[in-house]
Amino acid sequence: PEAKKIPWLQPESTSKRTIIAYFASLGAQQLERFAFNETKTEVVNLTAILSARDQAIAELNETVREKNRELDHLGQTIREKNREAEQLTQAIGDQKKQIFNLEQSLRAVFNSTSWRLTAPMRSAVVLARKGRHLWSVFQKYGWLFGARKVIHIIRYEGFLSLNKRLLRFLTQQTLAVKKKSAGERQSAIVIQPHYIAPELVVATEVLAQPPTIAVHWHLYYTEMLAEFAVYLNNIPVPFDLFVSVPESADTEAIKGELLGLLAQVDQVVVEAVPNRGRDIAPFIVQFGERLLSYECIAHIHTKQSPHDGRLSHWCQGILKLMMGSTGEVGHIIELLQGSAKIVFPENLVSYFRDESGWADNYPMAAEWLDKNTDFNIDDFTPIAFPEGSMYWARSRCLASFLSLQLNYDDFPAEPIAADGTLAHVLERLVLVFASQSEGRAISLHRKDSIQDYRYYEEPVDFSASISHDDVKVLAYYLPQFHPIPENDLWHGQGFTEWTKVRASNPLFAGHYQQHIPHPDIGYYLLDCPETLKQQAALMQRSGVFGQVFYHYWFSGKLILEEPAQLLLANADIDMPFCFCWANENWTRAWDGNTEDILLGQDYSAADAVAFIRYLIPFFNDSRYIKIDGRAVLFIYRPSSIPDAQLYLDLWEQECLAAGLKKPYVVAVLTRGALSPEAFAMDAGVERVLHDWTSGGVSPINESLDFFEPCTGSVLPYQDVVDFYSRQSDTKDFTYFRSVVPTWDNTARYGQEAYLLHGSTPALFQQWLESTISQTQATLPKDRRFILVNAWNEWAEGAHLEPDSRFGYSYLNAIGRALSARPYQDDFNVQHQ
Repeated sequence: PEAKKIPWLQPESTSKRTIIAYFASLGAQQLERFAFNETKTEVVNLTAILSARDQAIAELNETVREKNRELDHLGQTIREKNREAEQLTQAIGDQKKQIFNLEQSLRAVFNSTSWRLTAPMRSAVVLARKGRHLWSVFQKYGWLFGARKVIHIIRYEGFLSLNKRLLRFLTQQTLAVKKKSAGERQSAIVIQPHYIAPELVVATEVLAQPPTIAVHWHLYYTEMLAEFAVYLNNIPVPFDLFVSVPESADTEAIKGELLGLLAQVDQVVVEAVPNRGRDIAPFIVQFGERLLSYECIAHIHTKQSPHDGRLSHWCQGILKLMMGSTGEVGHIIELLQGSAKIVFPENLVSYFRDESGWADNYPMAAEWLDKNTDFNIDDFTPIAFPEGSMYWARSRCLASFLSLQLNYDDFPAEPIAADGTLAHVLERLVLVFASQSEGRAISLHRKDSIQDYRYYEEPVDFSASISHDDVKVLAYYLPQFHPIPENDLWHGQGFTEWTKVRASNPLFAGHYQQHIPHPDIGYYLLDCPETLKQQAALMQRSGVFGQVFYHYWFSGKLILEEPAQLLLANADIDMPFCFCWANENWTRAWDGNTEDILLGQDYSAADAVAFIRYLIPFFNDSRYIKIDGRAVLFIYRPSSIPDAQLYLDLWEQECLAAGLKKPYVVAVLTRGALSPEAFAMDAGVERVLHDWTSGGVSPINESLDFFEPCTGSVLPYQDVVDFYSRQSDTKDFTYFRSVVPTWDNTARYGQEAYLLHGSTPALFQQWLESTISQTQATLPKDRRFILVNAWNEWAEGAHLEPDSRFGYSYLNAIGRALSARPYQDDFNVQHQ
């Protein structure tokens, strides 16, 4: 129909050829349009490709420029090394000349008449010296053994060999003395690790009497101004700010911006400085004298470390420790108002540190100290210093450092090497100068305070290799890892066991605190089945048979019962378990005594019945641990029950009424309980350390370097292992032995703590192996139980659960002991 509207397309008026030509022209037009669109699309694509290529070229050019900068740094380093090599070559030449002159002088002496005349006297002196050598041997080994040894050497090796051995012996003794002396000299810098408790992080309390505070900020990278201002706003009290910037910076604009961003700042001083000496030169040369008029000072700088990409977040990590929140900064200021003289972040990176701490700075540092101070570099090797060169301090402890007579020309012009310049030397001398002042040098930590990972282990599955399958290892289980209303009221909102753990601090040098849970488990909460499932998996791999849940019952009042109820409600969690009734008073100090009682025990017949009726559903669970078909129930303080027989009789009646055998009751032998028979109970379990060995192991407090006075007691773990391993006398009752991976209640009692020092997985496995042998020798097969205190007593340092320092090594020690596999160092891997 449409064709009829076009007259020349009508058949009577148009030839066939015309029609064909018309449609052919239409097709050609379509092809041209298609070709045009294709070309247009191709142009767009090529434009995008060119743009991407331009971007790539720009990035490559930036990379080339970065590499050129690195090459410049390397070139500078090479030139520095070449200069050092030239100096060493010159020094060697000078020494050779001195040696030659000395040899000439010695020849003249040896050829002199006086030398020949005094030969008999010198022989007598040599004999006397050899006699002193022998005297040293006799002093060390005793007269009888020493004489036999000397005669044996003379007979079979001759006098010459004897003299060589004596010299070697004395050399070793001298080196040992020097090493010991060096260790004693290092006490000039004593660093105390410190963790800021989480509740202080969110604290908002204002300091009652804040000190005068100045902050020096070297703002080399001005583009980081806003980022640093966020941290500076965490200073909760008024302060003055001294800012050093590059000579090209707009000082007035920066000052105006800072005044608008910082809430607590009083005075802002921005001054342009030469690009020499990095952050150290402006700190000393530009502002040192002015900073000394304040009580407390902070030193920070914009750090990017372009020479090493691994350090890209180093600066932020330091700032989070130094100025992470108003509560943390407030706490740091309080430390400085107390006994602290300088506070700085822990070492956040370790892969570029050498053992001495001096790196390439030792020669220059030794020369500079000798020339400018009375310090001896050997007194400070290895050197400790605030890595990253940021810290808080009392100004008076840095008075001599900030008063150094230096100027910018003393520092080399940029670019400089990554190490080995005056700025790097002075960075390492901050604590050396601070050592002249009274007070503590404190390092702020979030990671391990002791970075010794020789015993760290990854998890190993021993489930298929256990050969001592007749021995069942049980662990005490603390359920205080979830908030409850009672603890919120008594100890603060959100309180759990972790609250105390995360507020703990080391008491002496080498003290292992804090205990930080391994990232695999973290600061978990016992408020969901998943945590219990994860713990069950750890148990199965390591060979831990079951958990002994502490059960808190106060005349019908339950507390911390949720984890056990979660376990009961989730039958798929493969965790054998039983209960230990912690029948002591619940006190604010967790000591079970009669002072400051929060929940008290009240014993009665009605209490006994209600107690067992609550437990019967648990007894019916197939996972509940039984002996001879009887549910095992530990009683923590049997001596506290006025009429234990009444409780046992009522428990038996209630269990029989429920179709169960009477419970198998185990007395924990502590607090006056010496035997289960005195309480008509079925067995007794050892409670190691309940009496702190009653003098069987001597405390080592006097040999430790305490940071502050402590009234507690420290026992060596090795001696504790030996003490309990020797107690192999057979009892006239069923007696379950116990072990502890370690013990340290610093988190609960601070300077009044009782703790073991020097625990290792190897010693723990040794103790467990001895206990396995004793258990197999003294108990029938159906009751060969060993108790470990504990699975998760983190606030008492007693935990099998993995931590960040030892990893899974204590769990693996159980697996090895049960698999009859000796402890081997090659099980361990280097912890990164």
